[in-house]
Amino acid sequence: RKPRRGVLVALLLLQSSGARPGKTRASPAELHRQRLQALFDCLARTHGGPSFISDGELAILRQEALRRLHMSFEAESTDQISRQAEAGADGGDRMEEALTRTSEWSMAQLSDPHAKYIQPAQAEEMSDRYHGRVELGVRTCDEPCQSTSGGWQSLRLPPRPRMWRTLVTAVAERSPAERAGLRVGDEILEVAGNALRDGSAQEHTAVEPLLQAEEGARVPILVRRIGCDRPIRLSLRCTLLPPRTVSTRLVRLPTSRGAAGGWRPGHAAGEAVDQVAAILQIDHFGAGTAREVEAELRKLSARGVAGELPLGGAQRLLLFLRLPPFGPARKARMDGVQRERAVRAVLFDLRDNGGGVLKAAVQTSRLVVPRGAHILSLQKQRHGAVYTVSSFRRRWYHRSTPFGARPRRRSIAKQLEMNGACGKTRWEDVPLLVLVNRNTASAAEVFAAAISHAQRGLILGSPTFGKGTSQAFVSLEDGHALTFTVYSLAAGARGATHPLNDGVKPHISWPWPTRAATFPALADREIVLATQAALASLPTR
Repeated sequence: RKPRRGVLVALLLLQSSGARPGKTRASPAELHRQRLQALFDCLARTHGGPSFISDGELAILRQEALRRLHMSFEAESTDQISRQAEAGADGGDRMEEALTRTSEWSMAQLSDPHAKYIQPAQAEEMSDRYHGRVELGVRTCDEPCQSTSGGWQSLRLPPRPRMWRTLVTAVAERSPAERAGLRVGDEILEVAGNALRDGSAQEHTAVEPLLQAEEGARVPILVRRIGCDRPIRLSLRCTLLPPRTVSTRLVRLPTSRGAAGGWRPGHAAGEAVDQVAAILQIDHFGAGTAREVEAELRKLSARGVAGELPLGGAQRLLLFLRLPPFGPARKARMDGVQRERAVRAVLFDLRDNGGGVLKAAVQTSRLVVPRGAHILSLQKQRHGAVYTVSSFRRRWYHRSTPFGARPRRRSIAKQLEMNGACGKTRWEDVPLLVLVNRNTASAAEVFAAAISHAQRGLILGSPTFGKGTSQAFVSLEDGHALTFTVYSLAAGARGATHPLNDGVKPHISWPWPTRAATFPALADREIVLATQAALASLPTR
């Protein structure tokens, strides 16, 4: 069927005028209004809306914000000519400033001290801190491959230009570079088909821009490795790499004897025991914190239930020289070394931990609490009543470490009978200690409260901050971000019986000195003293 002649004429007129049927280009003012509407849509749809105002109040606030933005645009259009003549400012910048002022005013009306309208640069920084950034996980440096001193100076010839090469200095754990097989010390020859040109420091090709790619993109790299005759070609896939948030170190506890007070499983009375404590310091809870904690706990358990900790190179050589020939004496000596370095406790250092991703704190708690333990409840307040939206527990299907089993309640005689005289103890019987202070807040309080109410460990330090709320972080399409309170947090042994806005009370009060953080030796000494006090308070099993 042929279209009518009038329709064809209208289409020809639209094509000649450069317009498309059914589509009109929005004005800059209308685009800014749509961005403000998108802000309020995020507030209304994210986790049921803000906690401190109702849906009706949010709708009234939306209309008032649109009216204020419209009045700003009218004032801008009235004085636009005079302002541009005087200051030379662009009208688009003025509209952007008006939208920013209106958005910040809207977030301030939520009666929420944590509500913010975040600029793009700060939003990207916060996202990188807690969720990571898209990268390959490799660090490089440029170093000279030929020196200008030596024979050239002795022959009084003009020095040759110093040649430079690019070497791999660090490879992040569980990164695309590590999975591809890249090693520290490899020399990079080519990246994504671009050969690195040798030359002076000014002529040498920079490799950092070539290693940046979009998420999911493949980056082929050609490297030269010591001991290999031919260059090696690797393919790295750029992914989101979570930041490192957990660091582990060991501190030696003073030598004690089995006959002394307290629990000393697996050691005969009067036998000297040199013990250590493993400290897992969590800077903040990021997207990869649970995986890092799980890896560190499995490293401890992989060393054996007797606590066979690795010795340094010099200590290992000295031990080899002092060991007797192969036989019963050598085996007894090795068993003695293992007993001397037994793990006495595992410490989670949450001091000055301001929180982070709530999901990461729940996942980390499931690694160490017994099955069935209650971890956290999310609550909402509507019409003066508080109700629970969701609860988190450690279920049977959740992954765990050997530290997550329920401690065995047995007598010391039975423990010695089952473990024998080799000094072995089970990891579920190893005490867990959580170090907290006044600056421990948010997700860190969730982790400490979960261990406390599950009776899996002791809280050591001072009362925590007592934030008791959870904020949503929402990224907008224009690069800005919103953060506002969506839930109240509560913990307890079986349910939401202890609101976290009161903080977490320690089992053992310990005033941490402020100057100890400046000197690592003093900080470790203070931790050793606090650990001794906590272990002495444990009942004899």
